[in-house]
Amino acid sequence: TSASPASGGSVEADLAPNCPGDGTKYAAGTQLQLTPNPAQGYPFASRSGDVGGSTNPTTVTMDGDRSVTANFSQQCYTLTTSASPASGGSVEADIAPNCPGDGGTYTSGTQIQLTAKPAQGYRFASWSGDAGGSTNPTSVTMDGDRSVTANFSQQCYTLTVSASPGAGGSVEADIAPNCSGDETKYASGTQVQLRAIP
Repeated sequence: TSASPASGGSVEADLAPNCPGDGTKYAAGTQLQLTPNPAQGYPFASRSGDVGGSTNPTTVTMDGDRSVTANFSQQCYTLTTSASPASGGSVEADIAPNCPGDGGTYTSGTQIQLTAKPAQGYRFASWSGDAGGSTNPTSVTMDGDRSVTANFSQQCYTLTVSASPGAGGSVEADIAPNCSGDETKYASGTQVQLRAIP
């Protein structure tokens, strides 16, 4: 028996070799139950050689020399990243998808470092979904499909105006504070026209 790929797992027979005088062979007519044992991240796919199909376990009758291969496929998972709000920035993974034969998924057990990259006028706030906290970058292990959102908050600034002397007049802004969630501040990048009124 063998496994393909070799790292994918192994094959277990329910009986040890039982041929008198030869500890490596089976007596003619012996029925063996073969069970594939997948390694982590490699589900059992099928058999090839003298026994085919994907039934698990399966039985083989020793009426001749037999060769059986258990074929395992590498488990792959999808990583979905997003930014909230969408204009707030982006998420960058340190490695590209690496699942053989599938350009959009990661092999089971892959560790990925995710970095939140704020757009101008925003700052990174926190992670949500399959990652949490506010550490940036953060890591996620691909032991299942994963969805991670980087949450950004708008960078806001205070505008303070005054007149000197106080009795001399006032200062008027052409627009009111416009920071989402804080009506006393301005969103980063806002242009405010100031007019001195004597």
